[in-house]
Amino acid sequence: MTPFETQRTDVLVIGAGIAGLEAAWAAKQAGADVLVLNKGAAASPAVLGFNAPVAQNDSVERFARDTYEGGWQLGDQELVQTLASQSADTVTHLESMGMVFDHAEEQPEAYQLLQPLGCSVPRLVRHHNDTGKHSMAVLQDVLEKEGVRFAGHTMAVELLQSGDAVCGAAALNTETNQWICVLAKAVVLATGGAHMMKNSTYPLCQTADGFAMAYHAGATLMDMEFVQHEPCRAVWPKPLGLSTTLLAKGGILTNRFGERFVLKHYPSEGAVPKDILARLIATEIIQRRGTPHGGVYLDLTRIPEDEIKVKHVLYYKRFMDAGIDLTREIVEVGPAAHSMMGGVSIDQNAYTGVPGLYAAGEVTGGLHGANRLGGNAGAEVYVFGRLAGRSAAQFGGAPCEAADAYRQMEKITSMDEKAEPFDFKAYRDEVRAIVSVAVGPVRQLKALQKAIEKLQDMVSALQETAPTSIAAARDKGEASHMAEIGLLVCRAALARTESRGVHYRLDYPDRDDEHWKKHIRFTRKNGMTV
Repeated sequence: MTPFETQRTDVLVIGAGIAGLEAAWAAKQAGADVLVLNKGAAASPAVLGFNAPVAQNDSVERFARDTYEGGWQLGDQELVQTLASQSADTVTHLESMGMVFDHAEEQPEAYQLLQPLGCSVPRLVRHHNDTGKHSMAVLQDVLEKEGVRFAGHTMAVELLQSGDAVCGAAALNTETNQWICVLAKAVVLATGGAHMMKNSTYPLCQTADGFAMAYHAGATLMDMEFVQHEPCRAVWPKPLGLSTTLLAKGGILTNRFGERFVLKHYPSEGAVPKDILARLIATEIIQRRGTPHGGVYLDLTRIPEDEIKVKHVLYYKRFMDAGIDLTREIVEVGPAAHSMMGGVSIDQNAYTGVPGLYAAGEVTGGLHGANRLGGNAGAEVYVFGRLAGRSAAQFGGAPCEAADAYRQMEKITSMDEKAEPFDFKAYRDEVRAIVSVAVGPVRQLKALQKAIEKLQDMVSALQETAPTSIAAARDKGEASHMAEIGLLVCRAALARTESRGVHYRLDYPDRDDEHWKKHIRFTRKNGMTV
C-alpha cells in the first residue's frame, strides 16, 4: 500500500473559491473545526459583482421572477427563492468585514448598480471591478485569523464513505506527491465548474473533480446538458474575457459583412439574454458570416470612455496589457464555455441527499435552470456557500471509522509500477476536443452520437488502466473525471430533443414545454432518468 498521512477535522471544504471560503466561514461561526483543500486557481477572482435586490425599484419577488423566467422556467423554485431572499444579506455580511461597495455619485446613500443581461433592473452590486478578488482576500484574512486550516496544492481524488455517509476524502498533495486521508464529520464540495472545452474561461485545474466525486458517492447530477457559453470572449488579437454588461452601454456586434445581425431579432445587442446571444454569434460563424479568426466584430469605441476606463477598468487594463485599446480598437469575439448550469442536486440547505455531503456554487445544479442570468453566479457562491457551511457544521453524523477509510485509501492509492506507461494527459486534452465539438452553443445529432461513442471508449480504457506513479495517479484522476462527466453532458444533450436556454439542437430548434419542461438526472445506481 502506498503510504499516506491522516488528518482529521469536523468539516472538510473542498475548494477555496468564494463558495468554499464562505462555507468555511459559516462552519467556523457554527463552532466547527474546518480544513479547506485548495487544488489550484479558482474562477472566483473573475467575479465582477453579484446580484442583490437592494435598489428601490427592485424586490425579492422581482429578482426571483427574473431568475426563474431567465432560466426558461426550469430552475428549482425553492432554490430560486432562497437565492433572491438571501442575496441582500451578502452585502451586509461583506460590509461587516470591511468591504466597501461602489455608491452612486449623485446619491451617495445608494449603491451604484449595473444591469446584467436578463435582469429587468440594475441589480449588480460591486466593489470596483474586482469584487471577487477583493472579497476572497477579505474572507481569507478573516478565516486565517479564526484558525481555519488550508492545505494548498491539494487535489481531492475521491470521497470516503462509511456505509452511505460521506466522511472524508482521499487527497493528493501535488507538490510533494503525498497521499492524504482526511477524516471529517461532513464534507462541502465547492470545486467550481470544469474546463472541459477548448478556450474555456475556467482555470485549467478545474477538471470536473467535484461532479465526479459526488456522482461516485451516490449523489444525483442534474441538468448537465446546460453549459452556458460566454458570448463575447475575444478570439483576436488575443483570447481575453469581456463583460457582456458593455453591450447594454452601447457595444455593437457585426459580422464580416458589417451587418448588425442581432438587430434581426432584438432591438439592441444589450437586450439579448446570454444564451441566445451566444447562439446568434455561433450561427454567424457556422454559416460563414464570421470574421477571419472565427468570431464576429465587437465595437466598443462609441461608448463614453469613462464607462470603459473607470467603470470597467478591469477589462480595460486587461486588454491594454495585451496592447489593445478598447476605446479605439475593434476586436473579434466568439462564444467560450463559461458556466455549467447543471451539477449536483441540492436542496435549499445545500444538502445533496447523501448523508454528510453538502455542495455549493457551480458544482451544483437546479438553481439556474436552462440559463444563468448575468450576476447570479456571484450571488450563488456567496449565498449557498454560507448555507452549505452552516448545514455541514450542524450535521450530526458520527466520525468516520479509520479502518473503513484506510481500506478505501488502499484501493484508491494502488499503483502498478510494472504496467505500460499511459498518456493520461493526452486523454484529458482529447476530452476537451471532443466535448467542444459536441456541446457548443449549437448542437447536432451526429456530433453528439460520435462524441458519446468516443467518450464511452475512453471511460472504459481509463477504468482498465493502472497508474505507474503517484504523479500518474493525479493525471488519471483528472482524465477519468473529465471523461465521465463529459459523457454525461453529451448523453443529456442527446436525450433533450428540444431547444431551451443554452441547449440548442439544430434538429430540434423549438422549445417543447409539453414534453421537456422537466429535468434529466443521473445517478450511478439508476443511470439516467427523466
